Amino acid sequence: LEDESKIAEHLILHLRRIQGVDLDHFFKLFGKIPADIQKDINKLHQSKYLQRSANTYKLTDRGLLFYDYVASELIRLPEL
Repeated sequence: LEDESKIAEHLILHLRRIQGVDLDHFFKLFGKIPADIQKDINKLHQSKYLQRSANTYKLTDRGLLFYDYVASELIRLPEL
């Protein structure tokens, strides 16, 4: 997987957990969130699918109900 795909996969898999994405651990693994993924995260946060605390991203109740949509927003499919 390309770096961005690995990052998106990590986010998607960890968002499914009650604990969400531990950003301290995430930044140790990847260093940063690429700008285009951060843009998607911001959109999901503004739409109330994600919440952010000091060092985690978690799904909101709405995000839990629409997890497939959240995941699809974070996945980048290769262009044909």
